[in-house]
Amino acid sequence: MNINNDKLINIVTDYLLEDRYTQAILIDGKWGTGKTFFVKEKLIPTLKNDSSLKYTNIYYLSLYDIKDLNELTNKIYLTLFENFFKNKFGEKRGKNITNKLNLFSKTINIGLNALNNSNILGFNITKDDLPKFEDLIDLKNISLFLDDVERCKIDINELLSFINTLTEQNNIKVVLIANEEEINYTQFYNNLPEKYMLTLNEKIDFNKLSTDNNQKKEQLDKEQLIDRVHYLFSIKDLYTKTKEKTIMITIKYNPNFEDLYDTIVEKYCRNKQLQKRLLKYKSTILNIFKQKKHTNIRTLIFGIISIEKLYPILSSISYTPKKYLNKEIYNCLKSTFILAIKIKSKHINNLNYDDITDNQYIDNSFISKFMLYHHLDKDKIKKEKILFI
Repeated sequence: MNINNDKLINIVTDYLLEDRYTQAILIDGKWGTGKTFFVKEKLIPTLKNDSSLKYTNIYYLSLYDIKDLNELTNKIYLTLFENFFKNKFGEKRGKNITNKLNLFSKTINIGLNALNNSNILGFNITKDDLPKFEDLIDLKNISLFLDDVERCKIDINELLSFINTLTEQNNIKVVLIANEEEINYTQFYNNLPEKYMLTLNEKIDFNKLSTDNNQKKEQLDKEQLIDRVHYLFSIKDLYTKTKEKTIMITIKYNPNFEDLYDTIVEKYCRNKQLQKRLLKYKSTILNIFKQKKHTNIRTLIFGIISIEKLYPILSSISYTPKKYLNKEIYNCLKSTFILAIKIKSKHINNLNYDDITDNQYIDNSFISKFMLYHHLDKDKIKKEKILFI
């Protein structure tokens, strides 16, 4: 099911309110489509401001690179601690305490002991400040948003079984965020050397593989080894069965790039004057992305940050009539986003742009040098721009 942002929010809201739902839900979308941005900047804030969910405690955490369930459990506890300390000491101080707790320990017990050493952590925290377990969590009112599922190193079926325990036995609401098509791919690399060794066992029949019709051959190429590993260790069928038990609904996240533009500009562009220009030329920038068939929001963010670094130089140029300078800033803005797409699409790995034929591309070598090498000669840029104008 592919839906817009408002409908997705409605579905999640209904899921959190309905106590009869005892499974998780999955928000599935490709890398770079803005899933995490949407969840953290739109979905969760909207849910927290919903009066009907005022008794729901919402927690977000990334599963990136988590290696086992023990580490995952500790990370969940740390997330609960962070929320407790934010409420007790305020947003900034509470987050700093938790970050240092996480830095000094991967286990809760050692971390709590470290809290008593104010010289190390830099906080005057006493035992009376430490939360009791009942202060941290009410299992009936907790919702976990678990992101980067496909980047988690726990076996996916083991992870889903753990999530099923949370939802079915503990009444915890769980919203998973993942690029589902990458789940099997990333799991492939776990214990890969051992898997390769096993594929060389002559007692295993690989004749069913189209790329491996002679299992007694003395040499195997890389493709055949990979096919053998997939054949022996495919988790697709088991994953499908486990998913059916654990996940109630899968929501395909494929947002309209235009819907996210204003929010991204307002969040990542700190220069208010440039922010106005980016919003003014929204259709121009979106058209560049549309023509290139590129909708990765990381590229948009990369372009915004890049032009923001260059903008103070351009806007400080003294030239009249002003309209000619504004036109050149407009051209530089377009060049920045075109180059951002080319760089992030790996079409550029040097400073030779002779092959670029885009009509809207304006050759501004100082932009490319900055975006690739962070090289800036402010005085030279100003002189060249004045001369060019």
